[in-house]
Amino acid sequence: MWGGDPVPYLRSVPDPFDAVSPYHRAWPDPPTYGAAELGRRLGLGQPVARLVVLARGDSPRVARLRVMGVRGASLELAGDRVRTALGLRSTWFTVSRRGPAPGRVRLTAAQLRINQRISQAAVRRVNAVRARLDGRPAPAARPAGSGRRVRLSAAQLRINQRISQAAVRRVNAVMRELGLG
Repeated sequence: MWGGDPVPYLRSVPDPFDAVSPYHRAWPDPPTYGAAELGRRLGLGQPVARLVVLARGDSPRVARLRVMGVRGASLELAGDRVRTALGLRSTWFTVSRRGPAPGRVRLTAAQLRINQRISQAAVRRVNAVRARLDGRPAPAARPAGSGRRVRLSAAQLRINQRISQAAVRRVNAVMRELGLG
């Protein structure tokens, strides 16, 4: 029937309603979801690391899809369940990733403490250089390992980031003043 000789009883006819149907005009951009949103919508309980189409029908609509999470969870879903959960118009869809694959970085407590000390040392060194350029004595150095504990939280990571950014800004300012940058 398809691709063969024309059959007289199958002929194309104009459809005056095509122009007003939202489904026959240009298709909108396909929906995009982040890993956490996909995991929530598909019922995985964690961000999605990977989606794999396991089976397609002849049409080629998605029949089965495997959803794998970043923490090892996995589930298999029927294509119509995925279509409903993601608000797609059909089970005829493809899966693709936009942007780079998400990377994982794991830092131990010791590495985080080292990063914090490096950031703080950089700020102290820049402050000492700045003081000497201004003709002031360098600030007194704190003894290493003052016994304070490092809290490893998101807030502490933000603080470490701000300390590092301050060090870079101060070094850049000193270098500009010295005509080095």
